[in-house]
Amino acid sequence: MDVAVETVVDQAAIDKARADAIAEMQEKLDKAKEAAAKAMDKQKQAEASVEILKRSLDERDKSDKQATIAGDKELAQFEVLFNQGQELANKLHGLLLKARGREDQTAAQGMEKALKALADAIGRCAE
Repeated sequence: MDVAVETVVDQAAIDKARADAIAEMQEKLDKAKEAAAKAMDKQKQAEASVEILKRSLDERDKSDKQATIAGDKELAQFEVLFNQGQELANKLHGLLLKARGREDQTAAQGMEKALKALADAIGRCAE
């Protein structure tokens, strides 16, 4: 004996269950997005605090260095001359780059040789 079973589908119940599930998932998604946004804000605040701390430490180091230099006349003079030397080295480098851009490389080669000799002389000063 065969029995026929007819399934009755309550489409309204299925639609309601689907809508409820979607609403629940949307709520969870919204909460997760909100939590992520709060976490990002906290991270940005922490990064800003770290940056402020780094700047504060750098300023303290500079102050300590300046106090040390101010107490030592020779060290202060060394710093002035060293800074002038760096400035001159940068200018010499700029002139060398311009000379390298020319068709005739003779001047650039002479400048390179002179700069290397100067670098060697400064290196010997440190020994």
